[in-house]
Amino acid sequence: MKLRPSAYSYFEEYDKSALSTFIIKPVRNQESLDQLSELRLINICFINIILTDYKIKYLPYKLQTVIDCCAEQISITNGLLTKIFMFDKGLSLLCAFGMPGYKHPDDAERALKFAFLITQRLEKLNFVARVSTGVSTGQTFC
Repeated sequence: MKLRPSAYSYFEEYDKSALSTFIIKPVRNQESLDQLSELRLINICFINIILTDYKIKYLPYKLQTVIDCCAEQISITNGLLTKIFMFDKGLSLLCAFGMPGYKHPDDAERALKFAFLITQRLEKLNFVARVSTGVSTGQTFC
């Protein structure tokens, strides 16, 4: 069986550093990816944001502001922003606590603190109509 080449083999040497910015640090520093596949107890924070309007002219600014707020709060609580998606029911963010390289004994507390902080922060923005957050804990394949 022939193995696929790694993603890095498709890029020139100068492009590898740009590509590595999109890969989380624990994966970048790992020699073997075998050690990163496991079942873990993690905490997930799901955030749903309803904006006041979705006019295309101001939408990039609004989305960037929301992501910047989230990135700031997630760095304080040492979690990981894993997904950003937008659909007919608004903007949703998925943040994980307890992922490989980001594990702490108080991850559940960190997830709850993040949910509280991000809700307070986003509700202050004049273009956010509603923020809903949910926190869940469970076994997940990482």
